Amino acid sequence: MEQGLEYSFSKRKRTFDLAFAATMAIPALLTEGFVTLTYGRLADSPIYQQKRIGRFSEPFIINKLVTLDPITGQPYSRLASAFRRYAIDEFAQVANIFDSTMSAVGRRPLIPSELKEFMDHIPSSVHNKYSRVVMATKPGVLSTFGILSHKGFLPTDDVFLIRAELDIQDVVDGSIRHDLAVTGSLITSAINGRLV
Repeated sequence: MEQGLEYSFSKRKRTFDLAFAATMAIPALLTEGFVTLTYGRLADSPIYQQKRIGRFSEPFIINKLVTLDPITGQPYSRLASAFRRYAIDEFAQVANIFDSTMSAVGRRPLIPSELKEFMDHIPSSVHNKYSRVVMATKPGVLSTFGILSHKGFLPTDDVFLIRAELDIQDVVDGSIRHDLAVTGSLITSAINGRLV
């Protein structure tokens, strides 16, 4: 069974991604419809698009549900805050999985303006491995770093290094079992109300 980088480029990984996206497609459409009905007067579209860094460091457009007021930068409502807290605003990324710019599980994609700062803050040994291993793969809707940061479990010191190491570990440990474990971790956390 494939593991690590081999798994990242495998048909098995793509099959898992498509199964994940198909499972999330109806909830994604329902939440998009809800956002349109609830906040339609405040936004042109229920989907917010932003440039991020994808596979081989190529930029791509990520989809997220609109939850923030463009003027204040704050969530529209308590419900919008809950969407962000439970990562419901990221359901729209199923479109990114279907178009093969993202995976279900992978690194959390950086904004282009963050990339240089991120790379400048990690040691050269980690930088080289991150560039060679992690940046060759698709970013994910879910990641170990993303789940831990949602839970508030990450220290403020060395967050760049921790993020890089967790992203590398997600690729190295990559397998069906690992993807299921990361997905299960998010579901368990959401059920237990432990996302902050």
